[in-house]
Amino acid sequence: MINAVGYIRMSSDKQEASPKQQREEIIALAGREGYKLIRWYMDEGISGDATEKRIDFQRMINDANGGEFKAILVWNQDRFGRFDCIEAGWWIHPLRKAGVYLVDTTTGKIDWNDFTSRILYTVVQEGKHAYLRDLSKNVCRGLRAKALLGQWPNGTPPFGFVIGGDGKLALGDPLHVRAVQRVFREYLAGNSMMAIVEMMVVDNEPGPGVGWTINTLKVVLKNRHYTGDFVWGDRPQGKYSTATEEPIEIPNNHASIVSHETFDAVQKRRLTQRGGKTPKRNGGSFVLSGLMKCEECGSPMYGQNVKGNPYFVCSGYVSRGKSFCSRNSVREDVVLEHVIGAIEAAYLNPKTIGDLRKELHRQVDKESTKVNCTKLKKRLAKVEKDLSTARRNMALADAELRPDYEQVLRELKSEQQHLTTEIKAASVPKKQMRAEQDQKVDGAIQLFSQLRETLLRADTVLLREFLRTAIDKIVVRVSKSKRGRKNRYHLLGGDIHMKVYDLGLTAI
Repeated sequence: MINAVGYIRMSSDKQEASPKQQREEIIALAGREGYKLIRWYMDEGISGDATEKRIDFQRMINDANGGEFKAILVWNQDRFGRFDCIEAGWWIHPLRKAGVYLVDTTTGKIDWNDFTSRILYTVVQEGKHAYLRDLSKNVCRGLRAKALLGQWPNGTPPFGFVIGGDGKLALGDPLHVRAVQRVFREYLAGNSMMAIVEMMVVDNEPGPGVGWTINTLKVVLKNRHYTGDFVWGDRPQGKYSTATEEPIEIPNNHASIVSHETFDAVQKRRLTQRGGKTPKRNGGSFVLSGLMKCEECGSPMYGQNVKGNPYFVCSGYVSRGKSFCSRNSVREDVVLEHVIGAIEAAYLNPKTIGDLRKELHRQVDKESTKVNCTKLKKRLAKVEKDLSTARRNMALADAELRPDYEQVLRELKSEQQHLTTEIKAASVPKKQMRAEQDQKVDGAIQLFSQLRETLLRADTVLLREFLRTAIDKIVVRVSKSKRGRKNRYHLLGGDIHMKVYDLGLTAI
């Protein structure tokens, strides 16, 4: 028996044979023709020309190189693919190299090494592909006919609408309508998209699809259908659609959710927001922006002013819901106070300072043993003698040679200065060198003792850049308690991940 594999594909066309029917036909074919089915491959709900989405098809092509099978059995040639002959060649070539051929239940074996088989396959294949193109055109023609009447052509209507009895958009659930009106109103009030998303999530407002996210909010804010105008055909409506007709626009076609004035004002603000990474000048007023992380879910935390106070709120709760995170929130000034405290505790720790002094003394001792003053002085004497010789020769040399002598003089002078400095440093007693290093440590301690005052007095932008240079991230641990109907958040602790090493954030 010849080893073979079965391939099953079904797109969304309800008139196609079901996977079960295809499998039964292929098994019957294998029994009649002497094939042993060693494996099955199947792609469901995918068009025959969307090969990039047919994962099992691609896996089958790759597996053919292994030599495990010699034939691919399909219910019909179009199950293998509805691509044109050019793309078909792309997928058939590796199969032919591997000695694998196609067999379908209607026409039998298709041998790509045989000239007649290739011609017949190509003719049939082009017909299958033409069917797709014609189907796409017919579907687009039908959709356009509905659009000309102002009817919603296909798919789910925009959030807040339903399809009325006349086929046009009609107002849907009042709660959905009010939610759409609210996001337009909040955006015009100057709120950021992230802030609006959080409002909608916290207040359990109904939202489109997966709920309120930055992406779903953008879709709502730029959808002109909310004004009552109908627009169709401003984007391609199918893979093979090449229609050149003008887009269909029908003003005041159906009930509106927002006014034209509101919609236009929102689009104007959206345009002004483009081009910059943030609408806040110089990055805004948040010092810890870009550093804060939520320990519970690992998501970044973003700054938000609440009644004039700077807070950081977990973005994981906003984007993925309360089942993902507890909407942890913490005041920035509280975190900043403990960040400074942790840095002070680490760098002003007596043990740390003692270790620093020991390390500097060790380096002094190590370097002092390397230096040999006698050798340095001998080398300096030779360099000074060469300098004298070079000056004398340059005075006697022709004009064209003077640049070369000048270069030699510069190099010798540089080495002379370097040796003089080394000899001077080597002549300093080891005790004095240790004392100089101790003075540097004392100066650093004095600077760190003023860290709190310096940082709290610094410009917000400069302070933020300084902290980003020193700190990789700040992971905070927050507790939540109820006070009446409101949640209260309390900083328990966390970790400051420095660029060099990590510091613990003292529990509060």
